[in-house]
Amino acid sequence: MNSANRWINCQKQYNWSVDLNKFESRKKYPSHFIDRITPQNIRDFENKFRKSLNEGFPMDEYLVCGEVYFWKNFRSLNKNSKTTEIIEYLSNPEHKQIFIESLIEIIRNPTHSAFVKFRKACNLPNGFATPITYLSFCQSDEYPMIDKIIAFWWRDNKERFGLENAPLFSQRSDGWIQSTTEQSSIRNWNAYLEWVKFCNSYRVILTNITKTKWRARDVEMAVWESQKCCYPLDRLD
Repeated sequence: MNSANRWINCQKQYNWSVDLNKFESRKKYPSHFIDRITPQNIRDFENKFRKSLNEGFPMDEYLVCGEVYFWKNFRSLNKNSKTTEIIEYLSNPEHKQIFIESLIEIIRNPTHSAFVKFRKACNLPNGFATPITYLSFCQSDEYPMIDKIIAFWWRDNKERFGLENAPLFSQRSDGWIQSTTEQSSIRNWNAYLEWVKFCNSYRVILTNITKTKWRARDVEMAVWESQKCCYPLDRLD
């Protein structure tokens, strides 16, 4: 158990909390943008998105996509305008249906072409981390999220974990993952698939060691907190 203690502690200390009611246009949507999302209720938030998706986003339930965008991009200066953009885009029934179908397709067939199609369905043709957030929320057992903090950890630690041949993410000077060219988009997608494999291998290892279920998202949370707090994780074999 000792070798897994740092993983357990980092996952428990993960702390990304967002007040959805900070969205400046929240009054337009009285049934949404109400909750404060914390580590204690993040699974409920994931389940809310998944349930609404499985039901085809009936009525105004597509608004949960705006909530997820706002949550993911809370520290972004343009979070309010971009949240409004995705809400308005998905209010179109045709766009909403394409979003649903493209997300289901990328889960079934996680190729770069499927990803390109899905991020267009998100109205984020050059996006990377946010489209993957929707994928992770939909299938959190298998698909972790990604951001610059994870990308930095991947850069600094992948060799130590026996993944020296795995590609790096393409990052700007400020760390943000950039996916504006076809080359960088393919590179990032290939790096993400290796990150997915890593998280899934470690969720199995950690589940076996701790005798409690770990998801790919839980592994990601532990890594995120580890990088943020400069608290190295042990390699587990």
